[in-house]
Amino acid sequence: MGLDRFITWKKPRPEWGEPTLEKLAQVARDFLGPMWKVYSTHETTLVCECKDKGTFALRSERDDIVDEGKRKGKKTWGELMHEDMQTRTRGFEIFFLVENGKIKQTSVITRRADDFTGALADRYAAIIALWWHGKVQSG
Repeated sequence: MGLDRFITWKKPRPEWGEPTLEKLAQVARDFLGPMWKVYSTHETTLVCECKDKGTFALRSERDDIVDEGKRKGKKTWGELMHEDMQTRTRGFEIFFLVENGKIKQTSVITRRADDFTGALADRYAAIIALWWHGKVQSG
């Protein structure tokens, strides 16, 4: 599922300074660990990619939406969703709106991500918002 998490920055804590691309990239590396690659594609963009593929949590559940007699020998909706997720690398993007040399807003974005990746993106957004006095809005 795709979701945008917008973080607007309030007045930062003086002892920690302002959030910067370098600081936010390091937090992503520390949070995600060695299975993930964090890199910059532009001066205002970070990409976080996992070596693993996506999954679908409900792939083994019965598909009661469709008459079982017609589905005999066919894949369930959950199996089809899981196969679709397996074609994608797990990941999310981090974009920065910069004004006068300072980050004014940060967006943590998932595009067609599985639930696990979405949960990681949610938690990353919450961590950086907490540390640098930001406010998270999702939409």
